[in-house]
Amino acid sequence: MAMVITLRDDAAARASELAAAAGVTEDEVVAQLVLATSPPAPTKHDAGRDVLEAFFGCATGLAKRPQMSVKDMRRDLAARKIAGGTQNI
Repeated sequence: MAMVITLRDDAAARASELAAAAGVTEDEVVAQLVLATSPPAPTKHDAGRDVLEAFFGCATGLAKRPQMSVKDMRRDLAARKIAGGTQNI
């Protein structure tokens, strides 16, 4: 698969300088930079989701209760702490 990447003039000049210094083509320099700065591919365990979010967002087994995200749980916990301190948690 081919991809076209358009660089600003200053970035293209820098890529040319780096390529000449390394003895490779500009395409290889840009490809190395793209690979070096790209996030890792998601694994089958996190599938692009935060692992903690995946754990806390899993079904509870109670059909009537909606799933809660980590953010929802933290907001609920903070509200309960403010309402009555830590004893009602």
